[in-house]
Amino acid sequence: MTPEPDFLRLWEEQRSHVYTLLLDLTQEESVAERLTDETFRNIYRSWHRRNPGLDVQACLEAVARNNYRNYRKAQSHHTAE
Repeated sequence: MTPEPDFLRLWEEQRSHVYTLLLDLTQEESVAERLTDETFRNIYRSWHRRNPGLDVQACLEAVARNNYRNYRKAQSHHTAE
């Protein structure tokens, strides 16, 4: 399935912003890259249901931060075992 042109434009315009945010949070390039990809996959899955008035950058940041929290939670469970 080919992504919609609007989504591709969003990815091109916002990918480095999301990556930089996640790199600041993780301090690890590979993790930031993986979480950036995950963030855009999450957004893409619900892209067809988006509200035209939605602040997409704020939404991307919220999803990215949530992905980071989930990553940290998984890391803490993994190290606790």
